[in-house]
Amino acid sequence: MGNLVGSTEKEEDPNDHEPNPLANFAHVNRDSPISEKELKATCMVMDENRKNKMHFIEKVLTPFDNADIPYEYEPKSLPVDEDGYCVSFTFDEPEQFVPFFEEFGVIVIRDVLTHEECVRSEDEVWDFVIRISDGRIERDNPETWEKWISLQKLGILGNDCILSKQICENRQNEKIYEVHRHLLGCDELMVNVGRSSLMRPTKDVPFPTGLEDRENWKTMADWLHWDMNMWTGWTTTFSWQAVDHDKNFGYDNVKVQGWVSLVDCGPEDGGFHCVPGFAPHIRGWANENSDKFQETTTISTFQVPKEDPIRNHIEKVAVRAGSLVIWSSKTPHGTFPNNSNHGRMIQYIKMADVNDPSITTLFDDPNLLPPDFELTELGKKLYGFEKW
Repeated sequence: MGNLVGSTEKEEDPNDHEPNPLANFAHVNRDSPISEKELKATCMVMDENRKNKMHFIEKVLTPFDNADIPYEYEPKSLPVDEDGYCVSFTFDEPEQFVPFFEEFGVIVIRDVLTHEECVRSEDEVWDFVIRISDGRIERDNPETWEKWISLQKLGILGNDCILSKQICENRQNEKIYEVHRHLLGCDELMVNVGRSSLMRPTKDVPFPTGLEDRENWKTMADWLHWDMNMWTGWTTTFSWQAVDHDKNFGYDNVKVQGWVSLVDCGPEDGGFHCVPGFAPHIRGWANENSDKFQETTTISTFQVPKEDPIRNHIEKVAVRAGSLVIWSSKTPHGTFPNNSNHGRMIQYIKMADVNDPSITTLFDDPNLLPPDFELTELGKKLYGFEKW
């Protein structure tokens, strides 16, 4: 998997692919090394991405009629505690966190992972970094961190799926399920199998010669985008399998993204930022900015224009280890750079209505799961191996 290290973040050429890119992984089974399993799962995601790009090549889109919807966004500030961490809730407080999510478009749920689960997850992400770098990156040797993983400027560990035991356990976590169940308003859900993130520290990094700063290790400072097309309501299907693209348009269904923190992600540690309170105004924004509409689309994300004033209202969402962060696909969001001696590490987790007509689970082979991992009854349904 070493060819994924240090690669550029360029658009894939949809015509540059093998007829059957998964044919090389026919031998992968339950007893195969985890690196081969992860590479197969990653290729499944990227092949689905390729198919979706082919679908949208030269496809002309029609915007929703938002002409009668005024743009009435007013800035909102997320409440924070004395240490600058975003106010949070517990998984069993839906009467509090659902209205909060509807108002701000983002929510933090604390303690969905225990301390022990966070430690195991952190260890597994570092093991993952070592695997996908073919051992060139060492956890305790910052001298090996210079050549990092692809998508480093976004803080993401490439497009690579991570399939270690605790990471898989986190995807069937009952607390995470309960929060999604209340936010999405349905009991029958599915979970994605996807990526992780590790931002390197950039201040007082302990090299053998002493503490040094690494400004060039910082991620982009101005990354702000939507996961939903502002004019059509089309939502990214990344890490899902697209079933019917024509049923993926419209603003009505609640679509969310999310991640869980494996370490403390403080106000200076780099991480998630967003424009709170914007989500209900996406159609008004589309009406106000109808002159910027493009008739073609991509299957990735939709960037907030550089000159848009909502950029003046970006707020950091700092969270403690074990916290779950969920945001609406209508919420402008991105990441801010690390400016501390403490790394930022998360696992991306999102759930969706299993009856969503536009998407379904992409991960369909239980043999790719770790041999020492056991699916729970809930997990079998979330992963898509059993029907609800």
